[in-house]
Amino acid sequence: AYEQGTYLNPEYGYSVTIPDGLTAYRSPVPMPQHGVAVDLSKPHETQVWIDGSYNSLEWGSLREAANDNFNYLKADDVAHLRIARMVYGRLSGLRAVRFVATYNKSGLPMIEDEIFAFRNERDIVYTLGLKTTAARYSEDVKVLNQLQSTFHLEALPYP
Repeated sequence: AYEQGTYLNPEYGYSVTIPDGLTAYRSPVPMPQHGVAVDLSKPHETQVWIDGSYNSLEWGSLREAANDNFNYLKADDVAHLRIARMVYGRLSGLRAVRFVATYNKSGLPMIEDEIFAFRNERDIVYTLGLKTTAARYSEDVKVLNQLQSTFHLEALPYP
């Protein structure tokens, strides 16, 4: 299924506005509805995504979430992997961490930029992410920043 405009996820209690001119896709029902993704460039599989999930990995801190995702990249057969930046901030009022990793995949310089925030109510983790080439990063990060600025917490359904 495809989304344009405001995407509302009542299951995980958030909404976000898809930037004009872009179309997000989500898993078809009855698959779990965690979030959406937007393909930015097909040749290099660059995309942004928004996800809400329960903290099934039981991360105890934002740093642990970022480190686990960095380790996930290590296992993805990449070269020259390094954390370029890790900063703490806010996502719709929640404490958040943003980490940027650089690496080479099949000889192509890549960047992964991810934002993690915890919602203690119901133990939810929100992730906003971007995977793109180093050459496209300065343009593609604008889409991630727009998603971050329009991300809003919504009421969670009753348990």
